[in-house]
Amino acid sequence: MSALTSNLKINIMKTFNLKPLFTFISMTLFITFVIFLHSCKKDKKEKTSTTVVYVAGTKETSSGQRAILWKNGEIQTLSDFNSMANSVFVDGNDVYVAGIENGIAVIWKNGKVQQLSTKSSVANSIFVKDKTVYTVGQEIIVAKLWKNGFSTSLFDEKNQTVAYSVYVQGSDVYAVGLLYDNGSNLAQLWHNGITQTINGSLPYAMAKAVYVENNDVYVAGNAGTKLIQWKNGGQQIISYDKDVVVSSLFVQDNDVYIVGQLGKSASLWKNGFKQDLFMGADAKSVFVLNNDIYVVGYGLEEANNVAMLWKNGEAQNLGDGSNASASSVYVVQE
Repeated sequence: MSALTSNLKINIMKTFNLKPLFTFISMTLFITFVIFLHSCKKDKKEKTSTTVVYVAGTKETSSGQRAILWKNGEIQTLSDFNSMANSVFVDGNDVYVAGIENGIAVIWKNGKVQQLSTKSSVANSIFVKDKTVYTVGQEIIVAKLWKNGFSTSLFDEKNQTVAYSVYVQGSDVYAVGLLYDNGSNLAQLWHNGITQTINGSLPYAMAKAVYVENNDVYVAGNAGTKLIQWKNGGQQIISYDKDVVVSSLFVQDNDVYIVGQLGKSASLWKNGFKQDLFMGADAKSVFVLNNDIYVVGYGLEEANNVAMLWKNGEAQNLGDGSNASASSVYVVQE
């Protein structure tokens, strides 16, 4: 390379200082990156989760009762036969419903039916843990637990028993129900198949719902006209009101929610304090998510049952819920 060429290159570089150009390019890339990050964050904000409310119930038709499922108010008929849907549970993308079809205990998974028995039976409650499906109810006169379809009797056949509710925490399976013994009704708690009568000094009691939080076992039920709550076996009378019937229980952050019917009013008790939801109605199930309280049941409209949902106490009729009742609610974020 000649001296003239080298001097020419040096003079060009001196004439055109490239440092501002590099600075400009760097700043442009930085601003583009910041805009990209902001766009990603905006997309994430726009893709907020949606609350989905699943409700199981039963609708009266000219051909008989039909098990149904609502998803955000849109109704789906689960069976073309005489049937009832008693309990709903959601696990990931799978929706499970427990009930009865043609007098036989069944579950529906994503709308597909599976028989749990070949005898007269009913499935009252369902819970799914680690893809294992637990269902409780009654077969002929015996309380039953079905685990992935395989049945276990919770009591012998000498006395009539029924299981109303099931809850699973870790490897522990809890169920509650009722034992009829020599004219007495005895509230039962089953823990891993071992039964315990929890009446205490009460001559008559019925356990209707069970829930476990932080290893504390909560049970709700009735004793005559009393509303009873048990926590780890300790008994507390919540209400002495006449004609109270308990249906469901939910616990979140040590707050205890119980629903049922008091007289002719659908009612909710939170930590023992009662709220009347609707006159001429019955509350059958409660679920709490993100501090929102969901209750389902039914009310009367022109002498016909109407399936209803209460969210934080505000009532709304479920879609196509005329001549229908709602029995169970489960709420998820999708």
